[in-house]
Amino acid sequence: MCSLIVYYPMSDPPQAPRSILSKKTSLDLDAVFQYTSSNKDYTTREVVTRHEYFDERTTPTMADNNFKRLFHPRSVTVIGVSHDLSKGATAFLHALIKMGFSGPIYPVHPHLSEIMGLKTYTRVIDIPHPVDYAIIGVPASSVPEVIKDCADKGVRFAQIFTSGFHEVGTRQGAELQRKIVDVARGKVRILGPNCMGVYYPKARFGFDADHPVQAGNVSFISQSGGLAINFIERGASECIWINKLVSIGNACDLKVTDFLADFSTDPETRVVGIYLEGLRMGEERRLFNLIKQMAPIKPLVMWKAGHTEAGARAAMSHTGSMVGSFEMWKFIIRQTGGILVNNMDEMVDVISMYLRAPLPEGKSVGIVAFGGGTSVTTADACTSLGLLVPPLKEDVQDSILKYVPEEGTFQSNPVDLTGWILSPRISRDVNLLVGNDSRIDALIYIFDIDFIVKRCQLLGLNTERLIKGHTKSMLDVKKGFRKPFLVILQKTKDDLEVERVRLQIRTELNRIGVPNFPNIERAAKALSKLDEYSRYLSRVKS
Repeated sequence: MCSLIVYYPMSDPPQAPRSILSKKTSLDLDAVFQYTSSNKDYTTREVVTRHEYFDERTTPTMADNNFKRLFHPRSVTVIGVSHDLSKGATAFLHALIKMGFSGPIYPVHPHLSEIMGLKTYTRVIDIPHPVDYAIIGVPASSVPEVIKDCADKGVRFAQIFTSGFHEVGTRQGAELQRKIVDVARGKVRILGPNCMGVYYPKARFGFDADHPVQAGNVSFISQSGGLAINFIERGASECIWINKLVSIGNACDLKVTDFLADFSTDPETRVVGIYLEGLRMGEERRLFNLIKQMAPIKPLVMWKAGHTEAGARAAMSHTGSMVGSFEMWKFIIRQTGGILVNNMDEMVDVISMYLRAPLPEGKSVGIVAFGGGTSVTTADACTSLGLLVPPLKEDVQDSILKYVPEEGTFQSNPVDLTGWILSPRISRDVNLLVGNDSRIDALIYIFDIDFIVKRCQLLGLNTERLIKGHTKSMLDVKKGFRKPFLVILQKTKDDLEVERVRLQIRTELNRIGVPNFPNIERAAKALSKLDEYSRYLSRVKS
């Protein structure tokens, strides 16, 4: 059994042979797996001690992996409800009702006769109608019996919200999880345990009453329920809407690769994001093959957590995941065309830019900025992330001089607009000149909100009218060439009016599809990562 994912290093990972890790060679997964299997510097003692009781290869199987009734169930039962909204099962019931789930909902409680206006049943097998999906929020010790009822009832999918299984690292927890797997085998597919389950706004099906019902084209897989919620809410604030999302928790049956396989062929999904702590035994090869197959069609953006010793320990306690060598992860993900990110900001930034801009065809960026210092530091930030800031063609520089005087400004790249940034027309025309330069592959525009607000107050200008003029000019720039156009909504102080204007502009830019960022570092990172993905696609095609 290879140990790439199963074992994790207690010290810095050893240097792999050049024949395996060289960027100039094609990826040989067998060579990588053989190398990591034979390396003795990876400690296994703690992992084996905590996981010897549960072999994920014994999980249930079905001939059909059709997830139609998982994401679009015709009916749902919620087991473990009460009149206390702070209890997990009751919160799920409330979410289904408030989101407007159209199918019948059957609450289950041994003593209550009605809750939230719905008839309550003593057990799942007492429900007189077919049930596609079960949400289970009872104590861990009661879950096997509930799973048996679900199997006898013919429930197709069961989501277990309850924790206290494999992730707690005890013999009792591992055996309890193995028991529910044995009971469900061949009858019920299990999501979880220790998970939030499914969010599919198109079917008004989800786990939080406040989540939007607007559907989009981004699908997301998360081993953390909290970060799944965070992604939904962050996405909504950026006008990035979800197609399908799953929180998988311990993944004792349905796993990361099952959903990745489904999302990779889903015509309603344009990009897939994953928050991953680790994989189960034997899952790593399938994951890398799926990424490689999917990358030419749609990107996978992965946040791989647990890459430090402390993070690895936390992952074991969170979902019982074994995380593997992060250096090996980075190598293989990039070789198979995945996009690796380090936090939620990078995840949202990369997805936002991918959805709203064409892929870059090179590393050369043009910069239109406000002020000399901002011009210099922006160029430094781009260069430090592997981007290039070449001088503009001489005829382009000459054309810029028609708008911006030569004295006290830059025209070569970056271009310093200084006070002329106040004019939407001049900003638009200069951005179009820079963006259409054949030496430039992407354009970054630093829009200084502090200056705009201060000038409007000083000169008595109508701030709303000026904002409208600038957002229209930015849309004109986006339409003016087939290259990425990124706007930095820069502010240097905490001021209520400045923040109001920033949020107003951000909302409008998100609505019209212009990628925007709060600082140059985040924009440059997103651009750099998508440039790497673009270059991967070029290599695949050639």
